Amino acid sequence: MKKTNTNHSNHFFNVDECADILTRPRNKCAANIDEGKYVEFNIYDVVAINKRHPDTFVIPNELAHSLVTPGMLVKIYADWCDSESLDERFWVRITDVSELEYGEKVLYGIAENDTLYVPYGSYIGPILLRNICDMDLEDYVKHHQQSNPASTIC
Repeated sequence: MKKTNTNHSNHFFNVDECADILTRPRNKCAANIDEGKYVEFNIYDVVAINKRHPDTFVIPNELAHSLVTPGMLVKIYADWCDSESLDERFWVRITDVSELEYGEKVLYGIAENDTLYVPYGSYIGPILLRNICDMDLEDYVKHHQQSNPASTIC
């Protein structure tokens, strides 16, 4: 693919990279940051990003996604919809899992770290499996073994 550069406001942009960023699929998400106060933002469909950049943007596989349960830590990739701020990845501890009528899981959880717009402890959702860019599987194994010491995960 030919790379084309464009000069705009004394900055160089690679047109293909800009097109990739602007056309990335995403879905709406909201965070309850205070009583009655919400922040709305987008979260990226990281499966689509991975398909375009499989060597540099690695994501959990379907088997890992099948393990998502309440208590698990997952990382999402937020687009704050603000031209003054960068996109941000952050951890969410899943608290609720539901399923749509056609079988897709819908997740909700609590922010596990402060972000530019969403403080630690904020309730966040909806999150889809295709929005998860990382998972803390060590935390999952530790949590799973504590709740059921006789079981092990291979």
